[in-house]
Amino acid sequence: MKQRILFSLAVALAAVLVNWLILGDSSPLHEYFLRHESGIEDFWLALNVIPVLLAALVSRNPGGGDEFVYMISLFSQWFTAALVVSFFLFRFAGRVFIKR
Repeated sequence: MKQRILFSLAVALAAVLVNWLILGDSSPLHEYFLRHESGIEDFWLALNVIPVLLAALVSRNPGGGDEFVYMISLFSQWFTAALVVSFFLFRFAGRVFIKR
């Protein structure tokens, strides 16, 4: 269980870092993806539509939500998704690499 939680923490922290790199105003890649029309920014926002909507609902501002609520819900979303994936991943890896 400890390995699953550490894996989920690592994935959730990586998602927050990727979010800052893609969308952050102080990021070294700020507006890079807009000028090069790669679609990565739109794809990332589509993956994270639930945290965006949750932040807008909590802040009661349809134009955009609170950044802190967005980051907490983004972390929670990716932590939960990684926890579910780690259940299957570690179960499969245990059968392949550990001989009984």
